[in-house]
Amino acid sequence: SPQINTGDVYYKVGRIYYLLQRLDLALNNFSKSIAAQPDHSSAYYYRGMCALNSQEIDAAYIDFTQAVFYESGLSHAWFQMAMISKLQERMDDFLDQLSEAARLGHKQAMELVGR
Repeated sequence: SPQINTGDVYYKVGRIYYLLQRLDLALNNFSKSIAAQPDHSSAYYYRGMCALNSQEIDAAYIDFTQAVFYESGLSHAWFQMAMISKLQERMDDFLDQLSEAARLGHKQAMELVGR
């Protein structure tokens, strides 16, 4: 019988809760997804978005960092990192992260860097 990927199941349930704006339940499922599959880059990204929506900026930044560690091409995670760096007045990080997001084709980032 086919093996069930519990990390992916928790991720998908988390996405449903995220879309319903039930961020507490979404975050909980993304955490379970990461526990089951520690390299699930999208689970880190969406857990970061839940944290960001709850004003937990540092936790969000850590999750976005993990997301790009496991999948360096996640332009939206690079963009969120850039926005946090700008907020925290870390301009070198902001410019590097924004450039990376733009290089990867993130539309807003491309507009901001004038590409």
